[in-house]
Amino acid sequence: MRHSPGWRLHQAVVHTIIARLAGDDPDAPYPGRAGGSTWSFDIWPGHPQEEEVLGLLASLRERIGAVRQRVFEHNERQGRPPAHARVSVYLGQFVKVVTTDASAESSASTHQEAT
Repeated sequence: MRHSPGWRLHQAVVHTIIARLAGDDPDAPYPGRAGGSTWSFDIWPGHPQEEEVLGLLASLRERIGAVRQRVFEHNERQGRPPAHARVSVYLGQFVKVVTTDASAESSASTHQEAT
């Protein structure tokens, strides 16, 4: 049964959270490899990094797509061993227009949250 992209995203996020809450298992084959990051950028029309920020999703998709293709081609040539790792990488981008007055602005215009 094939699952929708939304279901696969939900599964990947939930499994990541569970792995992080459980803590790193030093006996796991890939310790320290579960997690996620969220970045927010405050930009506006004419901002010097406007296009760079808005293009992040497309450039990351391109990079991930190229890696995925190389992995697929290798696996087709060599085959997969019975025990192997399935790595799920998820990313998304959302643009929200925010209106603030000068007194309500935060002191930092770029934020990062990592899990």
